[in-house]
Amino acid sequence: MTSDNKREYKERYNDKSSKVLLCISWGLLTIFGFYLIYNLYIVTIKEHDVHAKAAGETQWQFVTYPAERGLIYDVNGNKLASNAYDYTIVCTPKNVVSEPDDKKKKVSRDEIIDEFVAVLGIDRQKMEEVIPIDPTDTSDPLVKIGGMDICKNVTREQKEELTKYLEEHKIGGISFVSVPQRYYDNDIFASQVIGFASNDGESLKGIYGLEAYYNSILSGTDGYRYAEVDARTGGVLRYAAPVSASAVDGNSLVLNIDMKIQKLAEEACRQAYEQYAPREGICCIVMNPKTGAILAMVSLPDYNLNDPYAMPYGMDELIWNSMSDEDQIQYLIGEVWRNRCISDTYEPGSTFKALVTAIALEEGLTSRGEYFYCGGFRIISGVRIRCSRRSGHGSQTLEKGLMNSCNCVFMDLIARIGVDRFYKYLERLGFMSSIGI
Repeated sequence: MTSDNKREYKERYNDKSSKVLLCISWGLLTIFGFYLIYNLYIVTIKEHDVHAKAAGETQWQFVTYPAERGLIYDVNGNKLASNAYDYTIVCTPKNVVSEPDDKKKKVSRDEIIDEFVAVLGIDRQKMEEVIPIDPTDTSDPLVKIGGMDICKNVTREQKEELTKYLEEHKIGGISFVSVPQRYYDNDIFASQVIGFASNDGESLKGIYGLEAYYNSILSGTDGYRYAEVDARTGGVLRYAAPVSASAVDGNSLVLNIDMKIQKLAEEACRQAYEQYAPREGICCIVMNPKTGAILAMVSLPDYNLNDPYAMPYGMDELIWNSMSDEDQIQYLIGEVWRNRCISDTYEPGSTFKALVTAIALEEGLTSRGEYFYCGGFRIISGVRIRCSRRSGHGSQTLEKGLMNSCNCVFMDLIARIGVDRFYKYLERLGFMSSIGI
């Protein structure tokens, strides 16, 4: 083959090879194009909702601003219930490492754990299960956790001590979330009246007493912000138009309870409780007779509002410790947290004798100086009802009979008044309706 023929053969071969390569290239590009179009179809149309939701969760952020719960005061402005905060410690396990400047010593994992145990009193084993041994070991499940709670109910003092330590040694991955709590300035004071509020993980909610009854008024309305944010920094984008509303703090309550009178009533009730140990507890109400305002209200046994699940007043420690957790809760609900003054029935007894006297005088059925005879009992519908003095008070005026609280005098007056007229007076005087307490 001549050199010209060889050259012509090579040119034809190269030209053919080029065409083959070009066809293969176009074929691959076409397949790749169809692959891209198919995936674009999947992402933008078929799985649109899934990806739109994921993007929204990343790009848009909803933040709530809790309202401040209203306070509770006595009639003289003394604070009975106020607000406080404790903290929940949250961490990203893989970031809990010390990265100090050159001048400071790097602390080890064990030293970090020791500090948390010393400050929080937390179980060391729990901390061992939180902080990974090697933060770069992707096979460790802890390294894959984005965030988790370490400890709740951390005090401000503990938080400040830990913050100082973390800053000093440049330890990352730890943050503190403030949690609103209720604080009662006088512990056991008027416990069943005030009741208590507890944080349910979102906000403070009243459980018993005024805290529960006026919960919606005390709570206020939380604020919020819904805005498009920078996924990296969490900051609102410059040209985004956030939707927001300011928090509206709750209203405060001013009670008719007078702290001085309440304390005197509680002291008197405790003396009686310790002397007589009544099985059904003790109740006491001090009322302004001109307005009906409740100046003091006591129910024993009572409890510490700042620690409502602790052993209550009047309970024997050995008995309390022998009870299961469930039995303790049932006892607190049934015997301690409830306000006996408004939840238990009460037979007024001799206190109604003043009312009977007033009705009889109003109706002209007796007079202050009228004489009655008490032989120690009366027989009513075949039932023998005794007087407080078994031998009887003998002959006495209405005034003297009221002073002696003589049952016979008032059985005679009730007979004169009659059932229908007596009940009409009870209705007119408000005994048949709720008084709103």
